[in-house]
Amino acid sequence: MTDQLPLTIKAPFTREQVDALTRWQTSGMVHEMTCLEDGDVLVATTRGMVCPFCNEVQGWAPAVCLEEPMTLDEVFADWRRDVAAGKYK
Repeated sequence: MTDQLPLTIKAPFTREQVDALTRWQTSGMVHEMTCLEDGDVLVATTRGMVCPFCNEVQGWAPAVCLEEPMTLDEVFADWRRDVAAGKYK
């Protein structure tokens, strides 16, 4: 048996999960989870991902959203290293 993370987490979310989901939603580095009804950005709460306009509740979130999104520096670190090493000429 492997120790794999689940693909999704289900509400109710813990306070720690809400904090992590909020960081994901506000990072500016990823496409936010949005409401299927009106396209607005969902807000993380203990009861689920909630649309602030229509109050629709999504009772799950992708588990990857509990991880910190990569920064641009992290995204381009390998490329910068390769450029500095003269790999691209």
